[in-house]
Amino acid sequence: MTQEKTQQLTLDLTNEQSFNAEEYIILPANQKFVQQLIDETSPSQTSPLTILFGAAQSGKTHLAHVWQQHFGAQFLPDQYLKVAEADIPDLAQIIDQSAIIIDDIDRKDVCEKTIFHIINLAMQANQRLLFTSSKPLLLWDVALPDLLSRLKAAKHIEITAPDDMLLETILSKSFADKQLNVPENVIAYILPRIDRSIAAIVRLVGKIDEYALQENKPITRSMVAKMYENDLL
Repeated sequence: MTQEKTQQLTLDLTNEQSFNAEEYIILPANQKFVQQLIDETSPSQTSPLTILFGAAQSGKTHLAHVWQQHFGAQFLPDQYLKVAEADIPDLAQIIDQSAIIIDDIDRKDVCEKTIFHIINLAMQANQRLLFTSSKPLLLWDVALPDLLSRLKAAKHIEITAPDDMLLETILSKSFADKQLNVPENVIAYILPRIDRSIAAIVRLVGKIDEYALQENKPITRSMVAKMYENDLL
């Protein structure tokens, strides 16, 4: 690896959904996740790693950006998840610079030896690591015993299903992210009918937005009711 590659650690916010740390909505239902994540205790001598896991679109990436801002961390590009032994010193230089985040690690093509090195390098540099995953460690199918031991020693935080207040807030924010001005009676109509997951909210908002564009009409309670009646939601 070259020094030029080392300088490529940049924040990618190309997704349509906004992940700005300032926009993360803290309510009693999710405050505990934030408190656990930004624990100021120094990285453990046993493990510098926190594993944040939860269902798809449960807020992991948004929380990772909160963690990034709090600890001055950087997202590790995928190119560094598989490196040759000769390139480990370059990886060490990256980890020496700041705390590191690997988002959706369970979905990525990684070299287990490289991940093992990343954890060890973070321990040596007294740096923090954050991995996010849609599955708990038990379902990762890790083959390297030494890596599995390191992962088991990590701090594990599970994001659980949102309560009614959080669901309502996320639903409103999902419409706002698409710059859609939706009346409160639409939100009230949807809430008791939707699956209790953030992924379901994201899918539903996308369908309503697409339908409203096709019909060239504003989003109203009657429109959403019609979509439910016709099994479009």
